[in-house]
Amino acid sequence: MKTLRHFLGLLACMIWVQPIPSVYAQEGPELGFFQAFEHEGRVIIRFEILAGNICEGIQINRSVENFPFVQIGEIPGICGSKTEAVVYHFIDDYPVKNQLNNYQLTLGRTVGSEILGVELISFENKNFQIRLDFNLKKAKIWLDNPAYSKHVIDFYSISGRKIQAFETRDKMVEFRFDSFPAGSGFFRIQNLETGSISTGRFFVP
Repeated sequence: MKTLRHFLGLLACMIWVQPIPSVYAQEGPELGFFQAFEHEGRVIIRFEILAGNICEGIQINRSVENFPFVQIGEIPGICGSKTEAVVYHFIDDYPVKNQLNNYQLTLGRTVGSEILGVELISFENKNFQIRLDFNLKKAKIWLDNPAYSKHVIDFYSISGRKIQAFETRDKMVEFRFDSFPAGSGFFRIQNLETGSISTGRFFVP
């Protein structure tokens, strides 16, 4: 009898420490791709749920700079398929211009996707925009260059001495300005294919 009690006690301890799987524990559906890009002032979001993955509803969330994510759209119902991959599209018609728009999907109401960032540049009445980061000594110049035309960008000191020059066909040029002399200066942007010229000023503390 004593041996039986001892055996039952050991069995109870074994049952007690046995891990119990949670009915709520689940992984999110696997994505084939997740893309976000700007097109004509809007942000196009495309993603694919791979075959064999389903979830209940998808939320599209956006965060601007360091603010919390807020829901800007939803795809209701059962998403995905047990037999085939399914591609979804969403359009953000009102992204915040001249700031970083971060996008994340909530799949099945609990599981978050990776975060993608898209920055929309508003040129207004100019064909360029320049931003200087004084802490990192870096600068970015965005060009209104949909045709990817060749541009030359020249930087000058206030006395007219050329400091630096770039050639590009891209829409954005990033460079360091820690070698620039302190004080005011100006730059000149020329589209070599159209001949148009733009100028602007900058200041290095």
